[in-house]
Amino acid sequence: MDIEYLLVRQVFREGAGQFLRELFMKMTFLTDKETSIVIVAIIYWCISKEYGSRLFPRRASYV
Repeated sequence: MDIEYLLVRQVFREGAGQFLRELFMKMTFLTDKETSIVIVAIIYWCISKEYGSRLFPRRASYV
């Protein structure tokens, strides 16, 4: 590989590393079980019961 290419990638990784780490940590939090249930419940109660039922059909009948 060309050394210039590797140096460019290294600079990008160092510059965007913290931003990407924070972004992926937030995405991981949103896929947490409890967070997903809260998000679907808010959609079900506040936005649309029909849309909320389609997002989480097994749980929507118990709400």
